[in-house]
Amino acid sequence: LGFGGGGSNAESPPVGFKEQLELTKAKFESGDFSNCGLPGALRQPKQAFTRAALLDAVRLLHDLMYLLGEVFEHIRGVTDCLGDYGMIRAAFWLHPLLESLAHKVQQLKVNAENVNTEMVKLYVEACARQEKVEKPAPTQKMQNRARASWLRA
Repeated sequence: LGFGGGGSNAESPPVGFKEQLELTKAKFESGDFSNCGLPGALRQPKQAFTRAALLDAVRLLHDLMYLLGEVFEHIRGVTDCLGDYGMIRAAFWLHPLLESLAHKVQQLKVNAENVNTEMVKLYVEACARQEKVEKPAPTQKMQNRARASWLRA
């Protein structure tokens, strides 16, 4: 997702993730899908909800990575150094963190299901009915490789 910083873009590149996400959202809302990597069917105006769910899922993943990689690691460090006493002292921060993680994972699940439902409808079912799908779309070779990797799993 997102728009690359390369090329002859006169704008200065966004500083952080949230700025990049806001820029991507604004470009999606304005109908500018160049260099975004979205499949053709998600570029249609009627797919604004799906694009919003996709961007929200990306935001939630970023939040989860921060909570697990930064916040949780500090709590784990305290408990590693101080043992049981450290866990007792860190419980004050641990419980709200776990509640926040559970809430964000649930939101992510809902967004992923929404995006998956639309993608199945737009690509899988359309291909099964041998209907034309919007370009850019997965090629037959891409589909065969995806099927083969799924069968290996």
